[in-house]
Amino acid sequence: MKSTKKLIKQLPVYLLAAILWAPAAQANLIHNGSFESVDEDYRLNRYGSNSTWQIYTELPGWDANRNLEVWRSGFKRVQAADGDRFVELNAHPRGRSTFSIFQDFYTEAGVAYDLSFFARKRGRGPEGFEVSVGDLQASITDHVRNEWTQYSFNFFGNGGMTQLRFSSLDGGRDTVGNFIDDVRVTAAVPEAPTLSILS
Repeated sequence: MKSTKKLIKQLPVYLLAAILWAPAAQANLIHNGSFESVDEDYRLNRYGSNSTWQIYTELPGWDANRNLEVWRSGFKRVQAADGDRFVELNAHPRGRSTFSIFQDFYTEAGVAYDLSFFARKRGRGPEGFEVSVGDLQASITDHVRNEWTQYSFNFFGNGGMTQLRFSSLDGGRDTVGNFIDDVRVTAAVPEAPTLSILS
């Protein structure tokens, strides 16, 4: 009986800690990570249509060295992993450099962060891209054509502005492939200390 009373008294403290902890841990540091927001001022009007796909020189939160191609969910039977839009990394020529999209955001030095995103091949041929952020650099070549694959990584912040970048591995030769959606960066949640509430 004594242990039960002690537990009841302590529960509000633990519940409050959990409530305060959870929102901070889940806050996405990436703006427009599902590519739902577009700015028509940066649209290249001679391509695509409102119901299928469009090409933009940049998107809210994102920049690119060779434009961004945004697809609408359902075009060519491809459904977005999250929301109604997603981006095709190998998009549209603007110069001869490798296709890259990137976003800068603030991190604290030495703090652990979680990165997650969905990727999917467009065609049957080889497609691949590299993701880099903080001390992380990884190549993605095992995504498949008919479904989204979720990828998760950990990295440490370097302090100040940090860049998340997705870059095609084809050297900028192929303008088809590498769908990306639902990009998230959150502060990693350290393991909670063991609470001996019934002792």
